[in-house]
Amino acid sequence: MDRTQAQSGAPSAICLREMLPGDIPQLSEVHLTAAREPTPALRNYYADKFSLYLRHPDSTVIVAAAGSQVAGFVALTANNASFIKHCRRPRSLLQAALRMLLGRYGFSPRRLRDHAAAVVQRLRAGHDDPALQGLPLPAAWIDSLHVAPDWRRMGIATRLLDAAERWLGQRNAKAVAVYAEADSVAAREVYGARGYQVLAELSRVGVGKAWIMAKTLADQPLEQTE
Repeated sequence: MDRTQAQSGAPSAICLREMLPGDIPQLSEVHLTAAREPTPALRNYYADKFSLYLRHPDSTVIVAAAGSQVAGFVALTANNASFIKHCRRPRSLLQAALRMLLGRYGFSPRRLRDHAAAVVQRLRAGHDDPALQGLPLPAAWIDSLHVAPDWRRMGIATRLLDAAERWLGQRNAKAVAVYAEADSVAAREVYGARGYQVLAELSRVGVGKAWIMAKTLADQPLEQTE
């Protein structure tokens, strides 16, 4: 679908629902559009990643669908500590990283090293990022939010974020955090408009500078780290 067709049906044509197994190929394609190094091999990694969300009871992927087409998604977990443990189980994200090192995803040696380090960094985030210590518990995590190019600038990201916060609130999450790449103006606009505050800046392996942004889902203030 080209942008003209997308605009003719947006936003009323968009419905939000939770991911189905059959969505994984399209979700992987949408995720791939936001990758710094979009390669066909990376698609396999994203597919494994979405499968992980399907198997975790406190996590989900909310899909923005236009008929049978995936226009965007937000992946999130209501219990980051539980999700980290889930990632360490067989057939998990760590296992995906191992398969990546064995060549399943076809990355260059440098990309292999960077991406494997990024996986480890991400799994440690729920325990080791000082910025998260100021959040009321239980704290939730938004892993990624992406909208397909033909559907951008139509308010879909905001709708996905609203739906994610409702889903998390129903599961008693008190706060939610997200990584936002420092050079992504669109991400800062979307999260900032919804009340997310920058808690810290860090360097993500293989990505560059990023912000940890967060907001409370109840009437509790955030604490910023030095």
